[in-house]
Amino acid sequence: MKVAIYIIVISLYINNQGLKWCQVTSVSEARREVLCAGGKAVGDVVSLETSAGRTVTWCYVTDPEGNIIELQFMVIRGAD
Repeated sequence: MKVAIYIIVISLYINNQGLKWCQVTSVSEARREVLCAGGKAVGDVVSLETSAGRTVTWCYVTDPEGNIIELQFMVIRGAD
């Protein structure tokens, strides 16, 4: 089985220093970091498997200024 993992890249407001680019492998961990930095949750973390065999996990948060950020992680499984 071949597995391709797409790692999300987000911009994250940290310590009043403006936007910082982050690469993460866990939507839940990225969400926690955003919330700890003063952001707010917009709904829950959701996961589903598509008919094409992709497992997608995502959620929405806001930075401290209210800008909405989508956090997403996708795994693609396929035959070798």
